[in-house]
Amino acid sequence: MDRRRGRASAAAPLPGLQELRASAAPRLPLLPLGERGSGGRGRHGRGGQLHGQSPEVPSGLRGALCHRAHRHRWRAGRVPHQQHRRLPGGLGRFRRSGEGDLPAAGRRLAAAVREARLMTVDEAYISGIGQSEIAVKQKRHPLLLTLDAVREALDEAGLGIGQIDGVSTYPGRVPAFLGFSPVGADELIDALGIRARWYAGGGEITSQLGAVVAAATAVRAGLARHVICFRTVYEAAALARPEEYPPLRRDRVDGHSQWFAPFGAISAANWTAQYAMRHVKRYGLTREQLAQIALTDRANACRNPRALVREPLTMDEYLSARMISSPLCLYDCDRFTDASTVIIVSAGGALDEVRCTPVRIAAMAGTVERHSWDQAEWMACYPTGAELWKHADYKPADVDTVQLYDGFSFQAVAWLESLGFCGVGEGGRFIEGGRRIALDGELPLNTFGGQIGAGRLHGFGFAHEAVVQLRGKGGERQIAGDPKVAVATSGGGPLATALLLARD
Repeated sequence: MDRRRGRASAAAPLPGLQELRASAAPRLPLLPLGERGSGGRGRHGRGGQLHGQSPEVPSGLRGALCHRAHRHRWRAGRVPHQQHRRLPGGLGRFRRSGEGDLPAAGRRLAAAVREARLMTVDEAYISGIGQSEIAVKQKRHPLLLTLDAVREALDEAGLGIGQIDGVSTYPGRVPAFLGFSPVGADELIDALGIRARWYAGGGEITSQLGAVVAAATAVRAGLARHVICFRTVYEAAALARPEEYPPLRRDRVDGHSQWFAPFGAISAANWTAQYAMRHVKRYGLTREQLAQIALTDRANACRNPRALVREPLTMDEYLSARMISSPLCLYDCDRFTDASTVIIVSAGGALDEVRCTPVRIAAMAGTVERHSWDQAEWMACYPTGAELWKHADYKPADVDTVQLYDGFSFQAVAWLESLGFCGVGEGGRFIEGGRRIALDGELPLNTFGGQIGAGRLHGFGFAHEAVVQLRGKGGERQIAGDPKVAVATSGGGPLATALLLARD
C-alpha cells in the first residue's frame, strides 16, 4: 500500500499461502507486502521538531533522548509529571556541525544525541496493534480472525509482511483443547510466508504477555526487527461446535489437577476465590467494594464499539447475581469470546520503517509462583508488581492509566496492591465507590471494558488498550489530558506478567 497516496502499490499478492482446511483457505485475506529491511522511511506527520530539539535529531531517536533526560532527572530528584518530557530551553538552536565551536550546552546535546542513538537500538517498542471482531459463536475460522488482526496491525505500523522476521504467541496451538488456543506460530508463519529469524510459542512462560516479553528480549538482542505477537481464542465457538473442537476431557486425575480436582475445585474461579476470601476475612473486603471492578468494566465497555457487552451493570444486579465461588459471583467472571489480538514489537533500530507513534516498553517483569496453585501463599502478581519498578525510572505516581487483568475481578484488586497504588489489603478501600478508577478518575482502569466487559481476550487486550490510550485513539473512552505512561498486566494467579509502557 502506498501510504502517501492511500492506494495499492505495485507489490504482488501475498505468495505461497499454505493450503488450509476448505472452510478457511478460500477466504484468506491479502496482506500488504514490503521489502525486507527497507529502512529510512520517515513517519508521516512527524516532520516538525519535538520539544525544541535540534532539527538533526533523527525521528527514531527522540523517545530515547527524552528517556535519557528523564533518567538523569530521577537521579537528581522527583520532578512534576509534565516535566518528564522537557529539555532545557534554548538548546534546540545548537547543531552538531562544527561541534568544537559549540558552547558547552551544545556539546552536551550532541553527546546526548550520540548516546540516544545507541540507547534506541537497544530498546523495544510496540508499533502496530490490531484486533479482529470480538464475538461469541463465531463462524469465521480462527486463523482468519488472526489474519484480520495481523492486517490491521501491519496497516497501522506501515509495515509489509516481508518486513516481519519474528513471531511470538502464547500458549501455542493446543491440539487437546483447540478452543483455548486454535492457532500456533507455525501456522501463522506458513499461512503468511513469513521468513522468521526468530519465533516462539508455548505455555511455559510467565502468563500471556510473556510472549511480548520474549519478543522484546529478541529484538533487543538483535535476533529480529519486527515481531508479530498474537493471542487467538475460540472458546465460545468451540462450546457451540464440540464435534469440530472437542472439549478437554480426562479419564483420570493426574498432574496439577491432582491437587485440587479431588476437592471439587476444578475451575480457576475456585482457586482465585480462596485468595479473595482471605481478603474478606483478613482485610474486610466487601462485595460492594469488589463490585466496583465489574461496574467500572461494564461502564467503559459501553463506550467501546468492539466490546462484547455494551450494557451498564447496576449494584443491585451485581448483588443479586448467583454466586460462582464465594465471594465471586457471576459478574466477577469474564466470559468466553472468539477473537484475535496482535501486537507488533519493533526494534529501536528499525523505527524509521514504522509510520505510527512508537510506544516504548519501558520495563517488564514476570513471576511463576507454583503453577499448580497448590498452597502458594500469595498470588504471583505481588512479586511481579514489586519487580517491575526495579527496572524502571518511572514510579506508580507517574502512571496515567492501568489495564489490569480481570479474568476474575479480584485479580484487578490484587494487581492494584501489588503495583504499589495502595497497600496490601487496602485494595477494597482504594476502589470503594468507583470514583478513583473511573474513566475520569485519578487512575482510569480497564478503559476498554476489561475482560469482564469487552470479552476474554486472554491478556493481550490489556496491552492493546494501553497503546490505544497512549496514542490518544480511544474515541469516546479516551482518558483526558495527554497520557504518557501506562501499565498492562496479564495473569496474576500462579503466574503473572507486567509491562510498563511509555510514550516518551
